[in-house]
Amino acid sequence: MFTTLTTNKVFVYWNLHKQLWSVRDQTTRKVTAHLTFFCLANCQFVVNEKGRQRVIRTGHKNVHAGVTGYFVDCTPVTNRPWGCDRVTYNPQTHTSFKRGGVPIQESNYTLFLPNKQVLAVDCL
Repeated sequence: MFTTLTTNKVFVYWNLHKQLWSVRDQTTRKVTAHLTFFCLANCQFVVNEKGRQRVIRTGHKNVHAGVTGYFVDCTPVTNRPWGCDRVTYNPQTHTSFKRGGVPIQESNYTLFLPNKQVLAVDCL
């Protein structure tokens, strides 16, 4: 149903300076792209607790949370009315990402939209 576009696993986070999604290759640990709209498959929602504690302690934001997965074609997601839930994260109040107020660790597909919007997509 979904076509995997790469075999490299990536880590994605919101870049506060560029106001875009930064994509970091998990193997090389280098940022390879800055994007506004894309999809990932086999996603894990990751929070580094030490980084979160540093944000709380210092008040300075740092890259300590994001989503890992593999790029897939977004066409099947955008052309059908799949069940989608918004995913949020606030290091001041949560230790993990939340989906509808409930902690989320993984999803089959995740849709990344402009303006920091993340949707976990349920596909049957």
